[in-house]
Amino acid sequence: MSSGFSTAEPATKFTDGELVTAVGSTCVCHRVRRHGKWHFVKRLRPELAGDPRYVEAMRKEFETGYGLDHPALARYVELGDDYIMMEYVDGTPLDEFAAHRPDVFANAATAWRLVSQLLEAVRYLHHHQVLHLDLKPANILVTRIGHDVRLIDFGFCYTDTWRDTTGLTAAWAAPEQLCGGVVDERTDIYALGRILESLPLPRRYRRAAQRCLESDPARRYQNIDQLLTALAPRRRWPIAAAVAVVALAITGWLVRDHPVSQPQPATDDTVHTTPADTLAAPIEALDTAPVTAPIPPPPSETAPEAASPADAPPTAIEDPEPAPATEPAPAAETSHNTAPPRHIQSLEQDVQDNINELYRQATSFQRTPRIIFLRQTLPQQFDELINYYVQAGNYVKVSEYTYKRQVVMQVFDEMGM
Repeated sequence: MSSGFSTAEPATKFTDGELVTAVGSTCVCHRVRRHGKWHFVKRLRPELAGDPRYVEAMRKEFETGYGLDHPALARYVELGDDYIMMEYVDGTPLDEFAAHRPDVFANAATAWRLVSQLLEAVRYLHHHQVLHLDLKPANILVTRIGHDVRLIDFGFCYTDTWRDTTGLTAAWAAPEQLCGGVVDERTDIYALGRILESLPLPRRYRRAAQRCLESDPARRYQNIDQLLTALAPRRRWPIAAAVAVVALAITGWLVRDHPVSQPQPATDDTVHTTPADTLAAPIEALDTAPVTAPIPPPPSETAPEAASPADAPPTAIEDPEPAPATEPAPAAETSHNTAPPRHIQSLEQDVQDNINELYRQATSFQRTPRIIFLRQTLPQQFDELINYYVQAGNYVKVSEYTYKRQVVMQVFDEMGM
C-alpha cells in the first residue's frame, strides 16, 4: 500500500488516497480512500485505453450498474473520463473462499444461503433485462463479514440498449456464446452450472448443475425461477421423514403386530398399500418366491408318496390316515416363529439404536461426523438383515427392513448425502 498516484493511475483527484493495485484481463483496479471511505476504482489497461470497444464497455458497465439496486450487487458511484468508481467490497473471490472454507459448503444451510443469494442476484438482473454473460468465481465475491455474496463486473453484459457484449471468458461460457449465437437467460444458467459444478456442494446441486450444462439450451432450466425451485431445500421433508423413522423405531413396523397382512401371492393387493409405493416392484418380486424356505420334509412323511403301490408294504396300504407331509403350513409357521441367531438379534438391536440416533440428529439438517458414520453403516446393516431373512424365507421381515431402508435413505438423500 502506498500514498499518492503516479501518472498511470486513474485521476489526480485521489492524490490524498491510498491504493492497492490489482491487474485484471482488461483493467487495472485500485482500492482508494475518498473522504475517509474505501472505494474501488477500475481503469482500462493502457494498451486497451484507445480501443473504442473497451471504452464503450466501461461506459456500459457503469450505466448498467448504476441503474441497479440489489443487496448482492456492488453499487456504482461515479464515472470519470478514464475510470469508474464503485463501492469497495471487503471480500474474497468465490473459488478462493471455497478452497479455504469447504466447511461452509458442506453445511446444507450455509451452502444454500450462498447459492440462493447468487441465484437471486442473477434473477434480479434478468428481471431488469440484463444478461451478465461473464459469470465466474472471480466475479463473485464472498464478504469477510457475514459471508454474503456480491456479484461484480458488468463489462461483458447484454442489455436492451447495450447489445455489444465485447468479450467472454471461454472456460465459463455457454456453447452459444462461443459460436457467436443468440444469448438469453439460459446462457447465464449454463455458467451457473459451471460454478455449481466447481464447488464442493452436496449431491443435489451436482444433479442440477448437469441439467444447467446441457449443450442444447432447450434442455436446460429455462429461467432462474426453475433453478431456484429445483435447488430449494424441502425442509419439511427431513423432519417428516425423521418422524416416520422414529415412529418405526418406537412401534416397529405395522405388519409385525398384524401377521395377517403378510405378503401373499401376486394376486393379493394388500402388499401395495404400504406408504412406500416405490417398493411395489421389489415386493412383487418377493411374492414370486416360495413362501417358506426349501426345507425337505422328514423321510418318514415322504416315503408313502415316493413308493409305488406294488412296492409299498401291506401295513402302508392298510393305514387309513392320509399322508400329513403334504401340508406345508406348520413348516412355514415354524420358520417364521423360530428365533434368529444371536448375531442377527444383536444386529437388529444395533439398527434400531442407529435409527433412533438418526432421528435425533436429522432434525438439525446438518452433516455431522456421526450422521456421516450412520450414512456408511445403516445401508450395510439393512442389507445384511434383508439377505438373512430372504434365506430364511421370512418375507414379512424382508418387507419391513426394505421399507425402513428406503425411508432412511430418503433422509440421507435430502441431506445431500
